[in-house]
Amino acid sequence: MTLVLVLTMITYYRPSGFAPAILDYKWDLIAKDVTDEGQCEKKQKIMFLKTHKCASSSLQNIFFRFGENHNLTHVLTNEGNYLNYLDGKFHRYVLNNTPWEKVGMSYSILCLHARFNKPEMEAVLGPGTEYVT
Repeated sequence: MTLVLVLTMITYYRPSGFAPAILDYKWDLIAKDVTDEGQCEKKQKIMFLKTHKCASSSLQNIFFRFGENHNLTHVLTNEGNYLNYLDGKFHRYVLNNTPWEKVGMSYSILCLHARFNKPEMEAVLGPGTEYVT
């Protein structure tokens, strides 16, 4: 059973100063959903939006390993690790000349650097995608 958890810190600003104080920790279940019966269900369509300086490279590595261990496919470019186009947002167009796009591969996980563009990301990953940041 594979379980991917993300620790999210919820912060607030103290009235007496500007320094954030930790209010609460919350564990979010990413790769699995717990059904009403308490059973876990593996997610196979995941879009992870990387955020700078938030351990996103560590999480990206977890998603890459999860995909590799479960025979899932990743959205990749021909070179580099950014999926942005001229306007700075993600567009499916950036995949057009990749070998995997030419053979019509379907994708399971998008976790490279990209600016959120839901219609274009949905066009690449398809329905039922879990969006995580």
